[in-house]
Amino acid sequence: MSAVRKGDWFRQMGVSPSDEDLNEMKKVFMSLPSYEKESISTNDIGQLIKVLHMKRSPEQIRVYQVYWENGFGDRLNLDDFLIRAAVMHDTGELMLTHAKQIDKDGDGRISAKEFKELLEAVKNYDPNFGHRTYEDFVAEADTNKDGLVSVEELAAWIGKYTKVLKGDSYRESGVPPSETELEQMKNIFKGMPSYKNDSISINDIDNLTAELGMKRSTEQLATVQDYFDKNFEGRFKLSDFLESAAVVHDRGEFAEKLALRADQNGDGLICEKEFADILNVTVAYAPEIAGTTYDTLLKQADTTKDGLVSVDELAVWFNKHIQLK
Repeated sequence: MSAVRKGDWFRQMGVSPSDEDLNEMKKVFMSLPSYEKESISTNDIGQLIKVLHMKRSPEQIRVYQVYWENGFGDRLNLDDFLIRAAVMHDTGELMLTHAKQIDKDGDGRISAKEFKELLEAVKNYDPNFGHRTYEDFVAEADTNKDGLVSVEELAAWIGKYTKVLKGDSYRESGVPPSETELEQMKNIFKGMPSYKNDSISINDIDNLTAELGMKRSTEQLATVQDYFDKNFEGRFKLSDFLESAAVVHDRGEFAEKLALRADQNGDGLICEKEFADILNVTVAYAPEIAGTTYDTLLKQADTTKDGLVSVDELAVWFNKHIQLK
């Protein structure tokens, strides 16, 4: 059997599984202990998720098992699995597939109970899809104002919240993230396995960048992790993340945030160690400044010629040398 690509990879990259990918998933499904008559026991869902390399906590797996058992019994059919696997790259299509199937009475409407079950299942698959009440859902999705939400209205509503985020596109285009997109980013951050006390472990930074559609090499991610490990006790705060995300499209504002973060002791000046630390993490986003020495920085940034580099001077230097677009 060929190696199975990580299940979450398709959603993170927005790439649909190929026929070969789906065939490998089918083989995995059929290899599970409880497989018979083209179905598996819901008790094997955890093993299925594990073999497909999808990171889920025991609690998340149990929620999905309960969702399936309540709606469809204690067996997961191969056909149902493959239908979902084919659209696993698109949360909107996946949620719509679930919605059509849970509309048991066939009236084309989504009830509060159906919505709650659907939301819990999809949130387990895509942390990007944050919490919403049924009342909020109806208020937003009921476009014809009849007090009900049809499957078609659900599809339109889903499209507003399941846009695949491509983090680098903001930097490349100079267009700021919208409030909805920042909320998506916040939900992604809070959906990381290590999230607690409004921060995540540095070990989740690779998952975070992948979820945000930011392509980084192993070496680049290692420098970011090392920076936070040394300077922020191995945790990345939600507030710091959102502050950077909101200005990543704007070279000037981004440069100011970087310069302020570089000043670790708060004296308003950037010493050689502080510059080396911020340089190491910044090259993951701006490889064009890799290799810059502190002596070079002094020559280029010290406009007052006092032999020191201030936070403001570093911000000007970053603005000049980082190619955000």
